[in-house]
Amino acid sequence: MQTTLCPRSDTSRPGGLGKFILLKPIMITASLFRSVAPRRKFISAVIPALVAVLSCVLSAAASAATFTPGNLAVLRAGDGVQTLDNTGNTIFIDEYTVGGTFVQSIAVPDNATNALLISGSAGSEGALMRSPDGRLLCFSGYATNRPFASSLSASTAPVVSRGAGVMDAAGNFALAATSASQFSANNIRSVATDGTNNFWGAGGTSGTYYFGYGTIAATLQSSLLNTRVINIFNGSLYFSTGSGTVRGIYGFTNAGLPTLATGTNHLINTGGTSSPYGFAINAAATVAYVVDDGAPAAGGGMQRWTNSGTVWVLAYTVATNSSRGLVVDWSGANPILYATTATNSLVVVTDTGAGSAATLLISGATGTALRGVAFAPVSAAVSGPSITAQPVDATVDCQGTTNFSVTATGGASLAYQWRRNGSAIPDATNASL
Repeated sequence: MQTTLCPRSDTSRPGGLGKFILLKPIMITASLFRSVAPRRKFISAVIPALVAVLSCVLSAAASAATFTPGNLAVLRAGDGVQTLDNTGNTIFIDEYTVGGTFVQSIAVPDNATNALLISGSAGSEGALMRSPDGRLLCFSGYATNRPFASSLSASTAPVVSRGAGVMDAAGNFALAATSASQFSANNIRSVATDGTNNFWGAGGTSGTYYFGYGTIAATLQSSLLNTRVINIFNGSLYFSTGSGTVRGIYGFTNAGLPTLATGTNHLINTGGTSSPYGFAINAAATVAYVVDDGAPAAGGGMQRWTNSGTVWVLAYTVATNSSRGLVVDWSGANPILYATTATNSLVVVTDTGAGSAATLLISGATGTALRGVAFAPVSAAVSGPSITAQPVDATVDCQGTTNFSVTATGGASLAYQWRRNGSAIPDATNASL
């Protein structure tokens, strides 16, 4: 069948970005069987056409400039005027050079249909990661307007959905995924994306949650309900936890990026009293860094771990700065660590061995909180959203059922809507129907 790409303006979103919709009529024929001797007569019934709708929606920040590759992106809560509070603060993505020179600040909407807030009083929130292809920054929050009437983390998810936000290299923001059931009455702390419309969340409850844009939403694991930072390295999903007695960095029994329930592997055991947050693993999976926000005497700081092939062991503590956010430049002989600290600063450390000196890059202003850090997103030569595998026609018996699916690509987070006779089908917002 012919596929039609229909651009449609979306004037309700900042920046006036267009929305592209791909339409493919799907004709389903059902056969009604009636015995008529000596032959069978076929009576055809036509089920009205379905339409798969794919949209790419990114809100453009009016004053944002394109991020510079190689720079740092820092997630900041609050603007110095707002009181840092559990009722919610504005999220800012600040760009700095690796030397600490300020470049620009981009505000995430805090009073709109795509608003996303962070708790200014919850230091465990605000992790920041970059998708493996480098295109998108990804972070978590609460999908409501500021200020909320009471504590955001205490709110139930049906009242305040937990959300995943993304920002591309042009500073465009999208509320990419939400859940009205997970991390209810507790913090959502971190979200990771593979850059192809899949999102995984970590928080104070719910374990590890897959938001379900690529397929059906699922809880990957619930044996460790209280988790902190989730990230992707070398094509596999990992998370940290500082809860219980078996703390550290975990992977999954099903390697890669699982979307269904699976077991966990305790890879790095940081100890029963440790407080691990951000982490990074090199391409060979032989070296990992873990940051801990505990006191230096209790093991807090930036730890280097090495993999002997069978077990990860602590090599040494690189620096004793108690930290939560981490990103590592692996390009040189001595990895360079950038970390957001528990004292509201951004520091840089070149790993030359135990006790390496940390250099202060940024001190957070009064009334603000520096949370996560990642490298700035980069542009990719990607066209607008397109369907790469169309739904396949089906013939079923009357009152029978069938499934449809669509595969799509695009330069930003994708959203789906199936339609029948031009009207949206309720809750039909995944790649499968």
